[in-house]
Amino acid sequence: MLDVLTVTLNPAIDQTVNINDFKIDNVNRVEKLQNSAAGKGVNVASYLASSDLKVGATGFLGSKNCEIFEEFFKKQNIENRFIYLDTQTRVNVKIVDSKNKTVTDVNQMGFEIDEENLNKLEKKLFSKKEASWYVFSGSLPKGIDNNIYEKWIKKAHDLGVKVAFDASGEALIYGIKAKPELIKPNNHELSQLLSKNISCDIKEILPIARDLINDGIETVCVSMGEKGSLIVNKKEAFHAVALKAEVNTTVGAGDALLSGLVYSKINKLSLEESIKLASTYSLNALKTIGAYLSSKEELKKLSNDLDIMPISLD
Repeated sequence: MLDVLTVTLNPAIDQTVNINDFKIDNVNRVEKLQNSAAGKGVNVASYLASSDLKVGATGFLGSKNCEIFEEFFKKQNIENRFIYLDTQTRVNVKIVDSKNKTVTDVNQMGFEIDEENLNKLEKKLFSKKEASWYVFSGSLPKGIDNNIYEKWIKKAHDLGVKVAFDASGEALIYGIKAKPELIKPNNHELSQLLSKNISCDIKEILPIARDLINDGIETVCVSMGEKGSLIVNKKEAFHAVALKAEVNTTVGAGDALLSGLVYSKINKLSLEESIKLASTYSLNALKTIGAYLSSKEELKKLSNDLDIMPISLD
């Protein structure tokens, strides 16, 4: 049995284009181009496989440009359980401007899923327990209802599978009703959840996280960009912030954070150890193009750049 099975319903090929001093409505010259297999669950699977866990990945892939994913899964030792569709997986273009320190995303919509293929995936997931943890994350393609994650989290729990959940908008609103063990919203997603603007102020976020804990979610980690992350359970809370960070891309930083949290759950790390490891993974993602972990020595150096502070629940 797998340690973790990630589910990516709307994967993508990330085409990262490096353009120094990118200008709108002008001719821009590409300095570097890199194509990567991507999608939130694909990224999580890669980070966890790099952490020496037994990992599988499933969801939907287009058969007409699947080679980049198949090569990636083989390289990362990820068990490929995807369902193939007779189409192409979407390509998302990310324009990285090192001079102005910006990342511009141009994302395609992706494919539409019919009932037959959705049933195939559900059979893969719920005929039996496939892993200790399922990770449901990412956007929903056309043809799938916004409450699908809520249904699937309940089905996973019926099998005795623990769930990590990372989504936004309506999918998040429905999904948390099923009480996943671990969620990782950012402050913008909390704003969607509560229908009001939520800042990156810990005093504002902490009571929201505690309400989610009291509603039955075991661990809540809220990512706040450059202001770090807040992790909360019933007994304690910690705030992690980077003292310094090398930022080459923001792509995958949240997925890396979630990966570190899942790894910590499986290995029964303390809450403080969990946020330190997860934040280290996230710092690694900020400096590395593609969902790859650096060496243990480099990760150790990155962890030294973190300040982990206990937060009172009183």
